[in-house]
Amino acid sequence: MNKIFPISVIAVIVLLVGGWVWLSPASPTRDNRPTLAVTIFPLADIAERIAGDRWNVVLIIPPGTTEHTRSLAPQTVASLQGAQALFMIGHGLDTVLAGQISGAIGSLPQVVVDKGIELREFEIDHAHQEEEGEEHEEGDLDPHYWLSIPNGQQIARNITAHMVEIDPDHTEEYEQNLNAYIAELDMLEEQLQAIAAQAPQMHFISAHDAWGYLASQYGFELVGTFEPTEGREPSPADIQHLEELITEYSIAAFYTEPQKQSSSATRLFGDGLGLDIKVLDPVGGLAGRESYIDLMRYNVSTLAAN
Repeated sequence: MNKIFPISVIAVIVLLVGGWVWLSPASPTRDNRPTLAVTIFPLADIAERIAGDRWNVVLIIPPGTTEHTRSLAPQTVASLQGAQALFMIGHGLDTVLAGQISGAIGSLPQVVVDKGIELREFEIDHAHQEEEGEEHEEGDLDPHYWLSIPNGQQIARNITAHMVEIDPDHTEEYEQNLNAYIAELDMLEEQLQAIAAQAPQMHFISAHDAWGYLASQYGFELVGTFEPTEGREPSPADIQHLEELITEYSIAAFYTEPQKQSSSATRLFGDGLGLDIKVLDPVGGLAGRESYIDLMRYNVSTLAAN
């Protein structure tokens, strides 16, 4: 009996300690901070820079997956309970996902962060695709507007404005965080312009049409894409058109994305046509792109190195 009792006590202690660890304040289940939801990593990083330690920022689409993800993970639903706002890109990119969130947890203010940003139309010549009756899945407006530093700064302002509405008692803190972040992005923009100015080749082709804002801001020109619409393989006519562009512009590299590196595009352009295969990342959150600033520096540097 004397031997059994200590073992029982130890077992109880283990259970209690295990329960304390699982429910500790560091755990999301006991985080007393209010919650903000964001759809993609760049928004999460920008929101965290403005919010500081006052808010729990929940990222819905995990890094390394496409921003066109259409499913909502069950564990994400649980983490969104009580969220006070959803910051999103809109314009077809995360609209379906936002609808799923509303259906799963009920009413949640949805804030599209594009206020004050001039949205671009897709500019790649898709005439050979239109002849087949195709349209870009996101419509005429390009939703990848976070991929320029001035637009990133405006997104930060928009997030700040909404956080001030939600939590006016900490307006000064949010605005101080914003001003410091804007100044940091100003310095980055100077660096990126200098990096881009040294690029030997300004024309490029990529896996899909996500780079119009970045290209325009930094003097590059996206002349062709492998996927006429997200996730659809190109037709023989599309391939022929890309081969013509490669010859016309003396293109030596093809830019894929983290989740597309094993695609038929890399086999075609790398093995078949002998182009260098390089990776651009529209979303980030992976090693070497662990902040919005890192992401933008990585993408411009990658293009400029061509």
